[in-house]
Formats: sequence, C-alpha cells, structure tokens
Amino acid sequence: MPAMKVLALCLVVALVACGGKKNSSDSKAIDTYVNQDLAPLLAKVVAARSAYGSVRAVDIQGEPAKMKWLFRDVAAPFLKEAVAGLSAVTPPPAAKQLHADTLSLWKRESDIIGAMAAATDPIDEGKFQDAHAQMMDLQESVMAWDRKLQALLDSSGGLKLKPLPDVKIPEPKLDEAPAQPAPAPTTMCKAGTDVENEDGSMTCETEMMFSPPETPPSTPKYALVVCGPGRLVYTKERKVASCVSAATVHVGDTQLDKGTTITFGANTKVREAVLPDGKQLCFDESGKQAACP
Repeated sequence: MPAMKVLALCLVVALVACGGKKNSSDSKAIDTYVNQDLAPLLAKVVAARSAYGSVRAVDIQGEPAKMKWLFRDVAAPFLKEAVAGLSAVTPPPAAKQLHADTLSLWKRESDIIGAMAAATDPIDEGKFQDAHAQMMDLQESVMAWDRKLQALLDSSGGLKLKPLPDVKIPEPKLDEAPAQPAPAPTTMCKAGTDVENEDGSMTCETEMMFSPPETPPSTPKYALVVCGPGRLVYTKERKVASCVSAATVHVGDTQLDKGTTITFGANTKVREAVLPDGKQLCFDESGKQAACP
C-alpha cells in the first residue's frame, strides 16, 4: 500500500510538471503574439487615435485643412496598415478569439475613419458629422477590447503588454497648412459648464469618453487613461490636468477602478488618484506609490 501511494504521488507530480510545461509554452506563444506580432500594429492604431481622438464634429467647418491632413494623411493610412498587417498574422490557439475580435474592431474603425477622410475632400459636413457620431459610439467597443486583451494577459501567467514602438506622425504638407493663425485649443467641455479659475486653468463637465490628446503613443494600453464623463480640469495651456476615469487603469502595480479622479503630471503620467471611496493615492515618476504632499 505505501508503494501505491508513492506511485500515485509520482503520477500527480508528473502530471503537474507536464501541465506546467504546456502552460509555459502557451504563455510564451501569447507573449510573442502580443508583444511581437500585435504590438507594432497596435502602435499604429494608437497613433491614429491620438490624431483623431480630440476632433469634434464641428471641426470640419472651422479647420477643414487640418481635418484633411489628420484623417487622409495620418489616421486612415495607419488604420489600413494595421488591418493589413494583422490579417497576415496567424495567432496561437489561445489568442484566436482576441485576434478575430481585434480584426473586426480595427476594420470597423478603419471604415469609419476612412469615411471621415473621404468627407474632407471634397468637404461634406453631413457625412463627416455622421461618421464622427459612429466614431464616438465605437469608444465602448475599444474599451471592451482593452479588457479582453488584459484578460488574455492575466490568464497567460500575468503577462504584460510592453511599451509600444514609437510611430512617427507625418508632418503636414506646407501647401496644405492653414494660412490663418492657429485656432485656440479645443476642449471636451459640455457647453456652458466651463469656469475660468484665477490661475488661468479651467474647470468644466464633460459627457465624452476620450484619452488626453497629449498622451504619448508609447503608453501601454493598460496604463492608458480614458476620461469622462464627469468633472474635467484643464491647465492654462488647455492640456488635461485632471479627469474622472471611464475605465480601469494600472499605475505600476496599482489598479485604479473606473470612477477614480486622476490628476496628471508630466507626459500624462498619473500623479495623484482619488478612488471612488475617497481614498487618496500618490505616485512618483516610476509609477510607484509615494507619500502625498
């Protein structure tokens, strides 16, 4: 009987070891897929979103040359390249569903942004604004995709999406640059809610979901802050200083839940967070928790 127990124990150990080896192999395949195959294409999608993320439906009226450049020369080509590149990738078995969901999302996004690009030359305000509404509706799907990617990384041994490659945004052509002075910075404020503060900053309410346009394209998706709806604060230079998060975000090893009020430091790094329950957290430049001033 003791010999049988020893044999049974050995079988269990062997099965666990074998299963561990398989899981390790699966995890490596997922890591390769996400950080080598998907990442350079995702970087182009993020660059496209950084180009069109702060565009309003009315901007086709006030800044037609800029809209033509943003959509025709930047966002639409980047998304087309990402879709073409992803279509040529064969995902590992565990990533097939994410791969299919990614391709579906990027194709929809590419079609919408392509329609906005087409509406800039010749200018068609109605089509531009209709496509803009579709773009805004797509934001929930974008955030849902973020959660699917994070779930895959978590289930594959706690993998991380590494910093994305830098994607250079082309300069506007000189003959297409607007001759008039640059317009004042736009904001995501709901009409009639903006209040100027004594230091030149501005506080308002927003109904939109967006990432601050000054967010570096290399920001990992799990660390990307999506703002809105809720209270919004702009600096005197009209850069986002503080907002309410619309989704979960990770700062270092700390997870900040949806509804957290986030204050940004340099390069839109999270400097301070007030959780929905009122608890305050502060962070240093490396993303580690630090004592609040």
